Amino acid sequence: MSIELLSMEKRENKLLNRIELIAELRFGSGTPTRKEIRSLIASLLKKPEGLVFVRKISTKYGRREAVIKVNVYNNRDEALQMEPEHIIRRNEGGSGKIEGEKNG
Repeated sequence: MSIELLSMEKRENKLLNRIELIAELRFGSGTPTRKEIRSLIASLLKKPEGLVFVRKISTKYGRREAVIKVNVYNNRDEALQMEPEHIIRRNEGGSGKIEGEKNG
């Protein structure tokens, strides 16, 4: 699948130690998955995929474009503390256990 980045607004949130992105994408066929978007953003910012969390994908009706909201963290532990559990599960593939979660 081809995904083209049309624009990207990048804001550094020093209080939460993360980068907040709002980007516009154009894609070939079908809305890209969170995994595909995470890969794209991780490669652009040279960060591991485990630090990238897609918050929202808003497609434009009748067009092959979407606006996405993404948070990129510097530290996996901070990401797991700040992101809601349902967002983590959506980004980690929907498994019952969150990657990096401790038993206890």
